[in-house]
Formats: sequence, C-alpha cells, structure tokens
Amino acid sequence: MTNTIRGFLAIAIIASAYGTPTACPDFSTWKVSKGYLFNLFTEKANYQTAKSRCESYGGRLASGILRDPATVRYIMGASFLGSLETGKAPWIGYTKNYAGVWSWADGGSTNSDLVGWQATEPNNDGGQEFCAHVRSTENCTKMLMNDLFCTPKMQFICEISILSI
Repeated sequence: MTNTIRGFLAIAIIASAYGTPTACPDFSTWKVSKGYLFNLFTEKANYQTAKSRCESYGGRLASGILRDPATVRYIMGASFLGSLETGKAPWIGYTKNYAGVWSWADGGSTNSDLVGWQATEPNNDGGQEFCAHVRSTENCTKMLMNDLFCTPKMQFICEISILSI
C-alpha cells in the first residue's frame, strides 16, 4: 500500500473515530510515517498553544515519529528548521516536570542516535526551562534539542498515532 493511500485511509479512520469536527481539519499537508501522521506547522505558537493545536487534531506534539530515522532525516531536511532567533526551531513533545524529570508526550524513550541534547543542554537557564524544541546539525545527522521557557512563539510538529485509533 502506498504512503498516499495509507494517508487517506488514516484520515478516514481519524474522521470516523473523532466524529464531525466543528471546523474540518485540513490533513492535506500531513505525511505518513510508520504508524503516524505528522505535520510540520510553520505558524508560530507558544508551547501550550502548540500542544492544544495538536490535540485538536486528535494528536500530540511530536515524540513517536522522532524514533524513525527516515522521518527524522525528512524533518531535519525541511526548510523551516532553523534558529531559535527566527522561531524556526520547532516545539516537540518533550517536557520536564517540577521534579526535573524529562518525558516524551507518548511515554516512550529517546533514540539517542537520532535525537539528543545540544552541548551544554539541558541547562535550565533561569530555572524555568520546561519545554524542548529542536534544530538539526549542519550535516543533518542528528536532531539536537534545547530546553527553553515555554512562552516563545515557535513552529511545531504534531503527530497522530494511527495505531491507537
């Protein structure tokens, strides 16, 4: 089955599972990857708004897709991945609780060959950096995370698990 057919099938399943939304979500830009639909949103939002936006689609900020090498390479190659200063280093589903423990939105673990902390990170600058965003290395071999205050407006990556529907 091609990725396009899988994508349409997944959209149909999601639509039937979540009923009729008040505003029909546009899934035309979403990609399919190993049991997930994912989308790279170029609009900017703070962490909570980005998280809520993903949840409005029946998903979450990216976590599971970041364990698939092909998907990580695709995201790193996307033209919008950039610097913190431009807001083009998107939010992902990795947060820290007040006890200092980091966890993925889907409860999974990290593939450290694909995603890891930048040098000197996490540093909890100012004692209030509870959210993570990513950028790619210059040679696109690894996605690097940075901890940050949750309030800056950044782009974000959402995922929907097809398998849990």
